[in-house]
Amino acid sequence: MKTVQENYCDEYARRINRVLDHIEVHLGEELRLEDLAAVACFSPFHFHRLFKAFCGETIGEHLRRRRLERAARQLICERAKPVTAIALDCGFSSSQNFAKAFRLHFGLSPSEVRRRHDWRDPHFHQNSKPGNTRRKLGKDLLELAGYPEATDDEFIRIDCSGGDDMQVRIIEMEPLRVAYFRGIGTYSPATIGPLFQKLMAWAGPRGICGPASQIMGVCWDDPGITPELRCRYDACITVAPDFKDDGRASVQVLPCGRYAVRHCEFVGQGFELAWEELMTSWLPTSGYQLDDRPNLEFYYNDGNRDPERRWIMDIWLPVKPL
Repeated sequence: MKTVQENYCDEYARRINRVLDHIEVHLGEELRLEDLAAVACFSPFHFHRLFKAFCGETIGEHLRRRRLERAARQLICERAKPVTAIALDCGFSSSQNFAKAFRLHFGLSPSEVRRRHDWRDPHFHQNSKPGNTRRKLGKDLLELAGYPEATDDEFIRIDCSGGDDMQVRIIEMEPLRVAYFRGIGTYSPATIGPLFQKLMAWAGPRGICGPASQIMGVCWDDPGITPELRCRYDACITVAPDFKDDGRASVQVLPCGRYAVRHCEFVGQGFELAWEELMTSWLPTSGYQLDDRPNLEFYYNDGNRDPERRWIMDIWLPVKPL
């Protein structure tokens, strides 16, 4: 049983997560400190200090970073969209202010990023090397999806239905209500594994893990753009529309939209290859481009408990017409 102090800490984390979720939905709008504090049910003064304590950056720094990261993704993936339109959509008052902030953050101008990094160019995939810093911007579509290069030598591919035979479904997802625990850090088993352990330990005794429930992961950030230690991952379980949080897990509604869905089965750490093949073999010829919504992973088993360490899952790539 948790101590009173641990319960208090969980409540603080839930409130901060509520603000992070609100920011993602309204990133292109004016977001005042007073309004965000109200979302967290804190006074503006205390909220400002608590946000920095939990997130390691001020609310202003977080807003600026997320807007620039979203803009960088659009510059690379939405080639026909004017820079001014991207700036305004991402919450900047003018293209001049955007260009200045972008160069200060990434060390390159928006036009330089667009010229150097074109996801349609085969060399964009073949010659890229994953990076952990902001200046290695958009080097790989895999990084844009939120997956750093795998370093596990025991990776063995079994079945990902790649190449011309790749089976990909286009699905229009309805808004999805989930309970979740969030981790911030590198997208690795060391970060993600404990989140799912915590999720199942919470959901099991409450009878939430029924036949209709879905276990999933949400990748909010792109390690090729976002510093690895700032990347957010949510371990989630679907819940009923009338589900009320109990003060432990946070609750959010994932946005609706179109996804390219691929079923995969593999042994070991095959996550990277599954995503890479979807984006480098299927996406460029699909008539679709990447969208700003998060990548999703739906899990149908726990590969760590499987005798063969086989993972069964669907990967969901957010897309929109090219």
